[in-house]
Amino acid sequence: GTGSYFSFHFDGDVGHLSQDSGGGDLVHRTFSGNLWSPTSTVASGPSVGLENDMVDLNGKKHVSYFSSDNNRVNYATNASGNWITETGLAPARLDQTSIITVNGHPHIAYVNDNYNIGHLSKPNGVWQNQNLVHTGTNPIIRSDSQDRLHLLFYDAGLRHAVSTGSLWNVVSIPNTPH
Repeated sequence: GTGSYFSFHFDGDVGHLSQDSGGGDLVHRTFSGNLWSPTSTVASGPSVGLENDMVDLNGKKHVSYFSSDNNRVNYATNASGNWITETGLAPARLDQTSIITVNGHPHIAYVNDNYNIGHLSKPNGVWQNQNLVHTGTNPIIRSDSQDRLHLLFYDAGLRHAVSTGSLWNVVSIPNTPH
């Protein structure tokens, strides 16, 4: 494929997202034990830009990706047993997404058209979009043992944001390179 992303799952398996060399489709496979699973197509199209995947505690895969077909954040999951995609969630920049699930609900960090960090969540079956009032690149979203969301991103230095519900508390991490 033209690009690859590896993830390490809770159960010890290794996930691999890539664009296939034929049509540029976004494909996924899993290495479990000593075997690779067959490739499954996550999303079709020659302009899918891959980015990030994760496996939730129930073993279901979640993928966030960018497509130049719509210049937006897209989401896919195999929670139902088959890959289901949701496209056009928010305007975004290429390859600038990160995903995590908390209590079974996906959360995606991304960089929007104005280089602001955005946060998409789907707590009740409907996507909600929240833009942080902060510019940045390369967001990484994770949760702690209390299910609080944390964002790391770069903006003339490394920044850390913690969700306090509807707001994000953003601080600079001292002594990081600029």
